[in-house]
Amino acid sequence: MDVVEIILLIALWVIPISFIIFNYRKLDDEEKEALKIELKDPLFYLVEGCRYLGMLILFTGTGTSIPLLIHIGIGMMATSWITAAIMMWKVSQKRSVLLNNFAYGYFGLFLYSNSKEGRNVI
Repeated sequence: MDVVEIILLIALWVIPISFIIFNYRKLDDEEKEALKIELKDPLFYLVEGCRYLGMLILFTGTGTSIPLLIHIGIGMMATSWITAAIMMWKVSQKRSVLLNNFAYGYFGLFLYSNSKEGRNVI
């Protein structure tokens, strides 16, 4: 791993975290309290936390060429999408089915592209 990859890897993690801290400081007291209440909900971590942390881990694994990190990132993102589709079922069954199909399709495409047959095709 050369210096440019290390700098990009550090930037990949530092930039989003610094944006989160900067935006949290700009919130007023009512919005901070609403955010604290939302952060106490475990579904928030299962949906949003898995989605964004999964993306960061996926891109970290891609940048460092570590397949285990790539698989963990995709697994976290798929978990997030499936959980969101289940939660959305109460609101709209059509949107839930579409989101679930998208998640399965993306996950299947990833698995196919990482298989021996997929590497020969793509």
